Amino acid sequence: MRGELQGLGPFQLAGVLGEGERAIVYDAERVGVTGTRGALKVLREAVATDEHEREAFVARAHAGAELSHPRIVSILDTGDLDGAPWVFLERVDAVALSDLFPKRGRPRFSEEAGSTLLAAVLEALEAAAASGLVHGRLDPTNILVDLDGDVRLTGFGTDGDPLSDFLDLTRLAQSLTPSWSPEMDSWIDGLQDGEDRFGGPGDALRALPVPASEEGRTALGRAAKRARRKREKELAEAQAGE
Repeated sequence: MRGELQGLGPFQLAGVLGEGERAIVYDAERVGVTGTRGALKVLREAVATDEHEREAFVARAHAGAELSHPRIVSILDTGDLDGAPWVFLERVDAVALSDLFPKRGRPRFSEEAGSTLLAAVLEALEAAAASGLVHGRLDPTNILVDLDGDVRLTGFGTDGDPLSDFLDLTRLAQSLTPSWSPEMDSWIDGLQDGEDRFGGPGDALRALPVPASEEGRTALGRAAKRARRKREKELAEAQAGE
């Protein structure tokens, strides 16, 4: 499907924004409708043959479409193309947090940058919890960082206990920097205790020892710019080699 960038169903494709194990995300626009540029997430054909995966993808898309928050990427439309479901998302000029991770070892974010990112994630989780939703698959591929250091989440859409995301958030926090302060280490340990320590994402956000800061946002933006330059260089080299 990656090579078929002229069009896909009702969309004109301009390139690939990202790829995961389950889906491919394209830079897309509705054919014949100006001003509809967005990100088209299509379940991979091999995955779409699994009924459970297909139904889960569709259910998450429909549930996530109900969310509206500055920290959450909006879902504009959903559909199906020859058995492969798709989600049309708000276009965000950003890179996935996974692109900011080195291939080997941990990223070396400052504590200010790491806590700023965690605060943004918790804001999104708190908004979803107010609608009775959890993320369910919180990982670096679903966390977007734009060139100004602002953070947005995508991939929401399951009903359940909002505390179920805490373990994923714990793993994320542990991966951001090798040297948290004792106060932050204690807070991260508290995430693993779930409701014994925090009543929900909002409680965890308000208890964050190192609050979000402009310094942290600036550092995240610099990291996103480096990742963008690296991606553009790799794309230019790939095109030159064709």
